[in-house]
This record gives sequence, structure tokens and C-alpha cells, in this order.
Amino acid sequence: MQKVTQIVLVVVGILVVTGLYFLPKVVVDNEQTTTNSTLQESSELTEQTEEAHARVLTTAQKEVLTHWKEKLASTTEKEDKILILDSLATFFTNINWLDSASTYKDQIAVLSPSVYTWMSAGDSYYDAFSFAMNSERANLFGNKARAYYEKVLAEDPENWDAKTKMGMTYVTTKNPMKGISMLLEVVEKDPDNELALYNLGILSMERGAPDKAVQRFEALLEVNPNNAQAWVLLAQSYQALENTEKAISALESVQKLDLDSITQQQVALYLEELKKN
Repeated sequence: MQKVTQIVLVVVGILVVTGLYFLPKVVVDNEQTTTNSTLQESSELTEQTEEAHARVLTTAQKEVLTHWKEKLASTTEKEDKILILDSLATFFTNINWLDSASTYKDQIAVLSPSVYTWMSAGDSYYDAFSFAMNSERANLFGNKARAYYEKVLAEDPENWDAKTKMGMTYVTTKNPMKGISMLLEVVEKDPDNELALYNLGILSMERGAPDKAVQRFEALLEVNPNNAQAWVLLAQSYQALENTEKAISALESVQKLDLDSITQQQVALYLEELKKN
């Protein structure tokens, strides 16, 4: 059983890296509204991170980064600044420095406020929040994401992705039920919302309710049968319910999808281990 669990974690990890949704990795203590001072704190943390990890950049990457930073420092036109800030955000996203990317998205949102730029900044901070390695950073980035999602929802109350992600920033605070209530509200209003269904499934697994997780993942897969991560987590939920037959069936559905060879190999290992039990 331990080997099966390890394989599941590897498969899900690969699928997360290739890109769906993810849960925050740490618990944070409060849910304060973000102020301008937290942007300064974010920038300071980002500068520290960039300095600490600059040595891992290749020579070519350092040249690109220097180029864009020099252009930013010498540019006065707002539209040009926005293009350069976007290039910097893309650069840092591509090398997975999500905290750095979010700071530049934040600056774009300040220069050119709109639902689009607020959502973009919120999503960037949400990504940084999701992968934060300590509570200080998770708290900072979660607050920033929430503040931008609040702006989005004030203009577009039915932006369900914003509401779902905002809810997830509450799940790791001292008031997790507020976040869960927001996710439940989303699926009540939009029953086919893939992001909300996915996160409710994950939360059900985290809380030891695999039967509820099965309901969420099955509903999600009716909406999007090509969601490989949901199939794997459905298999894990069935496994927790000791329904090996349905767990195997879920994994066989994964094998029918167009996935990279490494993921398919891990799924095959998971399937092999299940069939032994």
C-alpha cells in the first residue's frame, strides 16, 4: 500500500507540474486585506529571492534579465513600461520564480487598472501563494491574490474562477469554512465549474471523506473527461474506499488520454500495483 501511495504522489506531481490546479502547501494565520505596504514587502522578498538564486541562472538568462531591467529603468512611457513589465513577468514565470513574476504583474495592474490586469495579477499571486514554502510568504501572497480577486468580483460578480481561487486563499487561514462556503456557492451557481469541483474534491480527500471526493471528481469528469489529474485522484479516492475495481477502471481511462511517456509509465506502475492487491 505504501508503494502505491508513493506512485500516486509521483503521478499527481507530474500532472501538477504540467499544469492544472494545486493546493497551498502551508497554513497561514490571518486574512488581512493587502495594503500598499505589502507590495513593498513583496518586492523586498522578491529582490532577496532573486539575489539568492541569481547564481543558478545561465549566462543567457542573466543577459536577458539584465536587458529587460535596464530597459525598464530607462523607459518613461507607460505603454512601454507595461510591455517590459509583462516581458519580465513572463521571464520569471518561465523559470518558475512565481513570486518575482507576481510582483511585475502587480505593477502592470497598478499602471493599467482593469478587470483583466487585476485577474492576471491575482492569478500570478495565487500561483506564488500555492507554492509558497513558508507561512510568511503564503500569507503575503494569499492576501495579495485575495485583494485583486475582490476587485475583479466587485466588477464581475459571476467570475467564478476568481471566486474559487479567492475561496482557496481562505482555506489555509483560521477561517477555512469561509473559503469552502465560497466554493460551494460557485458549484451551486455553476455546477459545471471544473476548478471549483476539482478543489472541493481535493479538500474532501484532505478531510478524509473519499466518498465526497468521488462525487466531485466524477462530476468534474462529466464536464471534462480529458482531465488526467482528476482521473488519477478519482482512482485514489476509490482506493481509499477499498473499491479496487473502480480504481483500476479510472486508471485505465487515464491510459486512453494523450499524455507524455513519463506520466503514462507512472500510471502503468500504479495500475500494476493495484492489480496485485
